[in-house]
Amino acid sequence: MGVEKCDAAIMRNLLRDKFSDTRRYALAEEVGNKTGYQRRRLDMVVVDVYQSDGYSLEGIEIKVSKADLRRELQDSSKHNIFFDDLDYYSLAAPSDIIDKDLIPKHWGIYAAKFKDGEWTLRTVRRPCSLHDIGSPGISRPFFACLARALSCQSPTKKMLYSERQKGIQEGIEQEKRHAGYLLREAEGNLEELKAYRELFKECRLWGADSIERGIERFKAFEEANLAWLPSSLDHLIERATKVRDSLPDALKK
Repeated sequence: MGVEKCDAAIMRNLLRDKFSDTRRYALAEEVGNKTGYQRRRLDMVVVDVYQSDGYSLEGIEIKVSKADLRRELQDSSKHNIFFDDLDYYSLAAPSDIIDKDLIPKHWGIYAAKFKDGEWTLRTVRRPCSLHDIGSPGISRPFFACLARALSCQSPTKKMLYSERQKGIQEGIEQEKRHAGYLLREAEGNLEELKAYRELFKECRLWGADSIERGIERFKAFEEANLAWLPSSLDHLIERATKVRDSLPDALKK
């Protein structure tokens, strides 16, 4: 069985999970370097809102093939256009296409690996600051793109509440359907048990005709293949047959 291919959607979900602490991180995706005609876009920008971390901005570019990664490394204009507005820059890619020796030392690296039926993401290398002294601040064009991305991609409290209520209602309806199915199944089993009880009542009679009818009905039950019955019908049929054979000949006529 081959390893599942890692695509950009998988990488995005892994990164979303990694930075899912909304108290600390705000995520924006597909952030341009300016509004209007945008020559470049970053796959993801992670805003660290903790003062202790300096309110840092980390740009992350996703690569899922060696060719795509090679183009990124060969064309510096694809990434350095963002460096003045970022504190850190990182690459996220499947582990089998990463060569740490080819990736600049100050870039961070997040590697995805498929193991035990699922993808996981680990930090191979933390990014270093893109600037020797502090942060240069954010330009207005980049800030406008970042603010728009955060606004468009972040759900409101009303939306979250609505989705939560929708999920609760769907769960209730699902449980109702399941309960209805169980009730119908129980009613069906009850009718079968009543018929089974009547069958045993008949077999308690010592008349030959009753036993013959009981044997035939046991066989009919057996052919119905009722797997839920606790006893073996074959065994019951055998016992009923022995009772019939042990009766005096006068009763068998």
